[in-house]
Amino acid sequence: MQLICIYNNGTVCKCQILDYDSGMSPQTIQSNQLLQKHGLKVTRPRQEILRFLSSNAGPVSVDVIFTKLKQKGIDRVTIYRVIKTFEKSNLIRKVDLGHNHAHYELHIGAEHHHIICTNCGRIEELYICIDSKTMQNALRQAKDFAKITKHSFEIFALCKKCAAQ
Repeated sequence: MQLICIYNNGTVCKCQILDYDSGMSPQTIQSNQLLQKHGLKVTRPRQEILRFLSSNAGPVSVDVIFTKLKQKGIDRVTIYRVIKTFEKSNLIRKVDLGHNHAHYELHIGAEHHHIICTNCGRIEELYICIDSKTMQNALRQAKDFAKITKHSFEIFALCKKCAAQ
């Protein structure tokens, strides 16, 4: 058994006890909580996509998501709609890995950035913070911008293995 609380804008509005024997796995319960915490309706496609993103170590493309979830009856259009909804609710973030298409990852936990090998595509997460002073300096240099709403920082380099070749 587990106590599940449904949140609305950070305030608990309903709690209930759920029994794992009711057919809901801990992963399903966790997905449902995360969707509700972000003010999103719980649907099967949202649960499946969220579970898939949770199980991946790094950013993935819509093509990868589609390949893995099409056997569960989730079509590409639905994936794009869910991704757009997740991105608007700040549940996921778009990552540019230099592949001419977007990749997505969950936007929960510690803030991080990526370093990507330009030769083999290896990706490592970097747990560094771009300080507010650096961002404010960038904003001061920009002529037509007034406020930073979010940032993304990816580094493209050669990994040690590729550099040694």
